[in-house]
Amino acid sequence: MGRWMVPREVHGDGRFVIPRRDFVPAYLKTYEEGRLKDKVEEALSHLGPSCRVCPRLCKGVDRLANEFGVCRVGRYARVASAFPH
Repeated sequence: MGRWMVPREVHGDGRFVIPRRDFVPAYLKTYEEGRLKDKVEEALSHLGPSCRVCPRLCKGVDRLANEFGVCRVGRYARVASAFPH
């Protein structure tokens, strides 16, 4: 088995492969299952009143109120790049 291969007994004959016809993006599956709103609310809860998004745990920094912590990111983070992974 190669360094980055999945055990054959798991799926994909030892490769990370899902046929295109069977692939459903996680965000669509979450939406279809009616869980998207709950996941958004959970994610937002990590932004304030004390940010818990990263290991720095900026105490008292409410990113929902656009306050800045160590990372200097307020309410709206910029996405530098996006790609399937």
